[in-house]
Amino acid sequence: MDSIRIRCHRAIWLTWREDSGMRRMKRLWQFMIRCRRRVLSPVATFLLPLGLCVVSQAAEPEEQDGTLFVGDRVFEIDISIPAEGIANLRTYHWKRWRGTNLPRPKALATISESGVVYTNVSVHLKGSAGSFRSIDDKPALTLNFDKHVDDQLFYGHDKVYLNNSVQDRAYANEKISRELYNAAGIPTPRAAHAWVSLNGRTLGLYVMIEGFNKRFLRRHFEDITGNLYDGGFVQDINSDLSVNTGKNKTDKSDLRTLFRVSVERDLRKRFQWLPKMLDMERFYTLMAMDVLTWNWDGYTLHHNNFRLFHDMKADRFIFIPHGMDQMFEKPEAPVFPRFRGILARSVLELPSAQLKFYDKMNALMGHVFSADKINRRIQEITGVLQPLLREKALHLAKRQQSAALNLQYQVTRRESFLKKELGASSRAPTFGPRGSLRITQWSPRVQFGKPSMDRVRQGSQEFLRITADGSEQLTMGRWSSALSLARGRYRFSGRVRAVDVRVLAQDTKGGVGLRASESQPASRLKGTHPWKPFFTDFVVDRPMKDVELICELRAARGTVLFDMSSLILTKLP
Repeated sequence: MDSIRIRCHRAIWLTWREDSGMRRMKRLWQFMIRCRRRVLSPVATFLLPLGLCVVSQAAEPEEQDGTLFVGDRVFEIDISIPAEGIANLRTYHWKRWRGTNLPRPKALATISESGVVYTNVSVHLKGSAGSFRSIDDKPALTLNFDKHVDDQLFYGHDKVYLNNSVQDRAYANEKISRELYNAAGIPTPRAAHAWVSLNGRTLGLYVMIEGFNKRFLRRHFEDITGNLYDGGFVQDINSDLSVNTGKNKTDKSDLRTLFRVSVERDLRKRFQWLPKMLDMERFYTLMAMDVLTWNWDGYTLHHNNFRLFHDMKADRFIFIPHGMDQMFEKPEAPVFPRFRGILARSVLELPSAQLKFYDKMNALMGHVFSADKINRRIQEITGVLQPLLREKALHLAKRQQSAALNLQYQVTRRESFLKKELGASSRAPTFGPRGSLRITQWSPRVQFGKPSMDRVRQGSQEFLRITADGSEQLTMGRWSSALSLARGRYRFSGRVRAVDVRVLAQDTKGGVGLRASESQPASRLKGTHPWKPFFTDFVVDRPMKDVELICELRAARGTVLFDMSSLILTKLP
C-alpha cells in the first residue's frame, strides 16, 4: 500500500508540474479513474477532491508547454546509463552517407533535474558530419521521456535534443536563430541551455532543443495528421525521406508529387501547380532568412538540416529548419547566392519570383533582422551563461565570452553588408529619354604584367589609354566603372582605336574589348585599326545587381585608346 501511495504522489506531482489547463485536468482525471480501479478506495477518495480542485483551476491561462523554453535559464541535468547501455551506444559510429539510414542503438537512462527523477528514458546518440561525438567524448543526445513510460514529460515535453555545440563556441547561434525564424513566421523548435553530466562525468554546457514530434506540431498547426518528413543528411525531396510522424507513414505519394511539380519544365504549369502544394509565402520567408543569417547548411542553400511537414488543413508543404549552429559565418555572403535545394531553384525560376524574394529580404530587414536586437540577445544569453561557466569551468567561460564577442562582430558586419546590397536600388542610375547613360567615372586596374594606364586629352576630347609593357609577355589592364543596375537587357558601347596590338599565340581571349563583369566581349580587336565602334550586350537577371563595365587590353604588346565621350550604357527594351 505504501509503495502504491508513493507512486500516486509522484504521478500527481509530475502531472501538476508539467501539464496545464484542460490537458492537466484530463490527465489527472484519467489517472484518478485508474487508481479507483486498481487500488483501495481510500487512495481514490484522497485523489478525487484533488481532481475537483484541479478542474476548478483548469480554465486559468498558463503556458501550454511548461517553462522549458521560456526565458533564459541553464538546466542542470544528470544522466545515468547502466554499463550495458553504454556498451550498446558505444557500438555506433557516424559513417556519413553510408550510415545515414542505419538505426541508432538506444539505451535506457535515469535522469535527474532539480530533484525530480525520470526513469526509463530512451537515449540515443545524435549528430552527423561535424557534430557527432562518441558516448565517451561529448556526445549529442536525443532524450525520449515517454517512449517506455506513458505520459512521462520533462517540463511538458516528451522529447528533447541535447546538442553538444562543438561548432558553436558562443552557445548562442541556435537559440538566437530559432527565435529569429519563429519571429519571421517559420515554425521552428525552440532552444534552451543545460549543464550535463553522465555517470558522474561532467560533459559540460549543451544547447537543449525542442523535439520534432506531434507535441511540437500542435503548437503550430491545427491538423497534425500529415507526414513530417526528416531531411536526413544532405538529402532533398527527390530522396526516400523517412517519416517522423503522420497518420499514414508509408504513403509518400504527396512527397513524390511535390518533386514532380518542382521539376516541371513548363513554367506556366509549374507556376499554376506549385502554389497549390507549397506554402509559398513561408518558403520565400525561409529563403530570405537563410540568406540574411547565412544559414549555409540549411535547406535552401545546401539541402540539409530540415524537416518537411504536410499541413493537411491548408494542404500545403511547409519547411521547418533544423541544426542552426553555424550562422553568420560569412558576413559578405551574396544576397543572391547559389541555391542547392531543388525547391529553392524551382521557385526562383517562376515569373517575378526573384523580385518577391528581394522584397521579402527588404521586409525582414530591421523588422526581424536587426543587428542591435540580435547583439542585445547575445549579451543577455552570455550574461546568463557566464556565472555558471566561471563557477564550473573558467576556461569555457573565457572561450564562450570571446566567441560571443566575435559573433556580435559578424552580425554587425552582416547587417552592414546587407544594407549596402539591398539598398542598391537607391544607387541605381537614371537613364536619359532614349534610355542611354554616358559613363564618366573610370578607375584603372592592373591585372597582369606592367601595363601603362593613363588619360589622354587631345583638344576637347579625352581618351582612356592602355599600353602593354613591350616585354612580349602577357600584359593585362582595364578601365572599369561600377554601377547598380535593375533587371533588364543592356548594351555597353563605345569607340576604340588599336595600334599594333599583338597577342600571344595560344591566348584565345587576347585583344581589345568592351564587356560587363561576368561576361565576355562579343568580339576582340587585334592589330592596328582606326576608330571603330564596339558594343557588347548583357542581361541583369536579378531585381538589382552590381555590374562592372570594363574597357580592357590583353596582349603581349600594343596600345589601345577608348573615346570617353562614346562610352555609353543603353537600357534595351
